[in-house]
Amino acid sequence: MQGKAFQEVNEILNQLPLKTARKIPVSFLKMVEENADPTHEFHYDPSKSLEEQNVSDEAKVILSILYIKCFADENEKKKLGALAMQAVGNSHAEGSEELEQCMSRLFAEDGAEKDEQ
Repeated sequence: MQGKAFQEVNEILNQLPLKTARKIPVSFLKMVEENADPTHEFHYDPSKSLEEQNVSDEAKVILSILYIKCFADENEKKKLGALAMQAVGNSHAEGSEELEQCMSRLFAEDGAEKDEQ
């Protein structure tokens, strides 16, 4: 299942504005890409919520950790850290709304500038 989650994360990260994506360590991006299952078809639409796109709980946890490590301020780190830990034992994490808000902020940082791959 991890390969599928990494494929979902990889697809989501590929949709980030370039300015935002540059904040993510290259080593993390490489790890996600190396562990992604290319046979798992997943297409991310940043105009829709994670819930509307059936993002796996495992991918949500990975995204939460990424947000905590690379983007969150100290208050968000404490709050989201607790929610991520809660999500590990709960298949329908109560913190999914918090993650939705974080992802919305990531995509809103610089929607005009995307990496043209």
